[in-house]
Amino acid sequence: MKEDKIQSNQKVTAYVNGSTVEFSANNASFQKSIVVLSDHKYLDLKTLKIKEMDTNASSRVDNLSSVKRTMKKLRRLIDTNFHGGNDQLWVTLTYATDINAHNEGDTAVVYRDFKIFMQRLRQRIMRVEYIAVLEPQSSGRWHLHALIKSADGARLVIPNDLTLELWGRGFTSTKRLSSRQCRFLCDSIRFQFKNRINYQKGSQITFIS
Repeated sequence: MKEDKIQSNQKVTAYVNGSTVEFSANNASFQKSIVVLSDHKYLDLKTLKIKEMDTNASSRVDNLSSVKRTMKKLRRLIDTNFHGGNDQLWVTLTYATDINAHNEGDTAVVYRDFKIFMQRLRQRIMRVEYIAVLEPQSSGRWHLHALIKSADGARLVIPNDLTLELWGRGFTSTKRLSSRQCRFLCDSIRFQFKNRINYQKGSQITFIS
């Protein structure tokens, strides 16, 4: 069995996220292989040839890399800011109408609706902070998972009836956020990142903070 060891020429970065410490090792050697030039060109030090950079960000590899970075950042944000407790809630917002994940422009509708929801919530309750994840259901409709906490650490209570009233777009679920649920969310994100789930354009996981 091959052992994964950190080599002497690898750069190791430590991320402290709340009670979690994550170490990340760069697998690449520090030996320079290219020199970046102007006008989107670079010099390949192995062949000594000047080549054009691929600036097309719509390729599958670029999209996958972008999703992986987003998922890593999202997991670290959750690890750092949410641990479960009386000041934190897990809110799910869904649509009764067909706000479809594959219709052009529908993400703008979802963002607008969520912004209005948060404005109403802050007016009725208190100042809160949040991380919201936007994703499509199997039906294709968008829904949102929002981790919400009070800004000052005070106990946060939002009856689901009030959430439903303030959302006004469909169905809602409002639950106390536990440390177990936080771990579940982070483990789920780690699993998706490890297994390189490929999200099609327009249905990527998006976070708002």
